Amino acid sequence: MFWAFRLMVGVGLLMLAVSWACAFQLAPWKKDPARTLTPWHARLLVAMTFAGWVALIAGWYVTEIGRQPWLVTGVLTAAEAASKVPAPRIAFTLALYLSLYAALIAAYVSVLFYLARQKTLAGKSLGHDLEDELNVVNYPEKKEPSMLDLAPDLTQAAGWMPIVFLVVMGLAMLAYVILDGYDLGVGVLMRRASEDDKDTMIASIGPFWDANETWLVLGVGILLTVFPMAHGVILGALYLPVAMMLVGLTLRGVAFDFRVKAHAAHKPLWNRLFYTGSLLASWSQGYMLGSLITGFASTGWVIVFNAVIGLALVAAYCLLGAGWLIIKSEGALQLQAVRWARASLWFTMAGVAAISIATPLVSQSIFAKWFSFPNIVLLLPIPAATAVLFAVIFRSLQRLPARLAQSNEYGAWVPFGATVGVFLLAFYGLAYSLFPWLVIDRLTIWQAASAPEAMGVILAGAAVVLPMIIGYTVFAYRVFWGKSTALKY
Repeated sequence: MFWAFRLMVGVGLLMLAVSWACAFQLAPWKKDPARTLTPWHARLLVAMTFAGWVALIAGWYVTEIGRQPWLVTGVLTAAEAASKVPAPRIAFTLALYLSLYAALIAAYVSVLFYLARQKTLAGKSLGHDLEDELNVVNYPEKKEPSMLDLAPDLTQAAGWMPIVFLVVMGLAMLAYVILDGYDLGVGVLMRRASEDDKDTMIASIGPFWDANETWLVLGVGILLTVFPMAHGVILGALYLPVAMMLVGLTLRGVAFDFRVKAHAAHKPLWNRLFYTGSLLASWSQGYMLGSLITGFASTGWVIVFNAVIGLALVAAYCLLGAGWLIIKSEGALQLQAVRWARASLWFTMAGVAAISIATPLVSQSIFAKWFSFPNIVLLLPIPAATAVLFAVIFRSLQRLPARLAQSNEYGAWVPFGATVGVFLLAFYGLAYSLFPWLVIDRLTIWQAASAPEAMGVILAGAAVVLPMIIGYTVFAYRVFWGKSTALKY
């Protein structure tokens, strides 16, 4: 740690010195109009390529080793907080992450030096903004306890604050599933598209895909800070699928940028990795949904059920993605998107049916909430409306090809809009089934919640952050609404 600290400070000061020296060389007060960096300055800049990374790693080493044996100084030691996840699982995911990032850093260095050897890219300077490189053109346009038995005094902060945060967390996850769901679906569908269509498909999600993932960060952040006990239980039980989802999302992010900047011969590789990352992330999320419904049981049949729900969510995302492409594309790709939607519809219906049947069977209290009288009558509109929406999607997909062949866009939004409606109804049914449990029949929102004082601070922060996220999302979709065109490099 002694040398790590000095390495961090020394490399940081060296980077400052080099940047100041180069800035002085290019200073505007110098009278030479052709002022430029000397070869000596250029060599210094090349030598600093990985200096920031070295300083960062050294800093993290100082921080993490320096605070041992504490994780939270004076409160929690590393030994007390050690994960109860079996060591082989941790070793597997550690090896997976190390292998992934070793491959990514090798790819990064390769692309970095490839770009460094080029003086221009498609007639533009290498410093040109990525958005201009992409040139994405879009035109706007025993008696089970009741909820009251489980709840504390709802007039007190300890009673109502967890409900508020549960609503915010639930809506954030719903927004993520819908918004990132369609671009994950587009990524999965890329495997069957032509090279030109792949560029158009990427253009259709280009302005939105990374911002859509903000909702996942918000939802998991609330789970961590407001319901820390549930965070430990849930993510501990879902250790492997969460790790697989993160690998998938990492592959997507890297592939999205590298397919633009890498050599043309490597573009198919990055397309395949984008598809692989999309498929892995989608399936992992479905597996986690199945695990949540089954109370994190680990029997053989439950694992099979979770895996099937994972495939069903992939199909649902493909249905969303195909509906998005019907809205955003034209011509042959639009007609192909209709065919993709037809193929995804039936498996999506089967997945929704499987979840609807399995959820009441997991817990006697959930069964009673749905099938006791008069609940069964009052809740009947939910499955009925879901069936109607599936019928609307099916009918629309039958009629669209003839209309689109005549350049008639009437009803092009129906498959996507009706699929969003199915997701909303499914979310409502799941939320009704699970409330107030975070872990079915084991942990309620009030048992898992932080202290009211801590929740008050987090609520103030959420009141600032949430409107900003909503405002940015609405603005982005308003600006980039309309048909997408193919990417141009």
